[in-house]
Amino acid sequence: MHVWALVVGLAVATSAAQPAAAIDISGVVRDSSGAPVRAAEVGLLTPALSGIARTRTDAEGKFSLPAPAPGTYLLVVRAEAFGESHHAVTVGAEAPTPLEIVIHPAGLREEVTVTASRGSALNKSSSVASSPAAKMKSGPCAILAIPATPLVTPPIYVPFAP
Repeated sequence: MHVWALVVGLAVATSAAQPAAAIDISGVVRDSSGAPVRAAEVGLLTPALSGIARTRTDAEGKFSLPAPAPGTYLLVVRAEAFGESHHAVTVGAEAPTPLEIVIHPAGLREEVTVTASRGSALNKSSSVASSPAAKMKSGPCAILAIPATPLVTPPIYVPFAP
């Protein structure tokens, strides 16, 4: 009788010590035209931004991640040439409805750095013949940076005082 009670007690204790089964969060990632985004990175984070799981979408843009327990999570999606997308996901006792995530192309960004030292710039009329600087008197000059505008604006050349 004592042995049977010990076996039942161990069985109950073992089942209580096992973690709850993970709940799958699944879905598909598409671009703004509706095409699936292949190899997008999908990450699941806690509200404190600790990583829980990470995967990549397949050729059809599909993904599946395990949520350890019911709760609210942050789903982060990113792909090359696309912006990062954040989604709050609430998980109950059962798997949520598959997610439909649309990501948009990242904005174009370009940066140009120009460096020079005294005496390193040469005035050659052949290299500036089509620019407004070709009409300027030859001599040392400075190039002023102009903030980007929707219109294409040539650089401004300001001659140094001799």
